[in-house]
Amino acid sequence: MIVFALPGFLLPDVFRQFAPWIVTLPGILMSGRGLTLPDDFRAVLRRAGVDAIGAISQCRCWRWR
Repeated sequence: MIVFALPGFLLPDVFRQFAPWIVTLPGILMSGRGLTLPDDFRAVLRRAGVDAIGAISQCRCWRWR
């Protein structure tokens, strides 16, 4: 993304044609990346209790800010 930031800033008309895809393309890329990490997802499922405690703790801290 950083590689396209400067050309996009300097030549906005060239990149304007990609505007409808701004949300879709990163979603496709992130989904593809997620599909290549099955071992990480298995590790999360193995220790779901610890991960749930961490997620709940974060949510509790956000409310106190």
